Order: sequence, then structure tokens, then C-alpha cells
Amino acid sequence: MTTLTMNQELNGIEIKFDAKPLQATLDGLKKLGFRWHRQKKIWYAKKTPERLELAQAIADGENYAEQIRKEEPKKKQKK
Repeated sequence: MTTLTMNQELNGIEIKFDAKPLQATLDGLKKLGFRWHRQKKIWYAKKTPERLELAQAIADGENYAEQIRKEEPKKKQKK
């Protein structure tokens, strides 16, 4: 289970996982600026619309790996 918490005092988002998430999820969190808090064992970031959308999708159990593949820009092929 994933827990999403809004930290009103710090205007932040906190995500807590019961188990280690998939690498694609971790990569997505890092890509959007989330950081790992070693003592609290949570991922946290300042609240922005993009980060909030990602955090809600993860908390709702959506497959973030599929979402990343759809959003990644296509790489240009070398000629």
C-alpha cells in the first residue's frame, strides 16, 4: 500500500511505500525532483501540479512504468 500525505507546513508532498517500488517508479520520482528522506523513509518534494499528479497516480496504484513510456520523447535516429 502507498500512502500520500500533503505536508501543509512545508507546502510539500510525501509518499510512503510499504515495500520497495519498481525501478521505473523510483526513476519517475527522481525525474520530477522527489528526494528520499532516510530517517522518515519517505519520498518528498515541494508541491507542484506535475508532482501532485504523479503522486496521486502512484497512490491510486496506476502503472507508472506505462505512463513513463508514453510521455518520453521519441529519440531521434542517427543517419
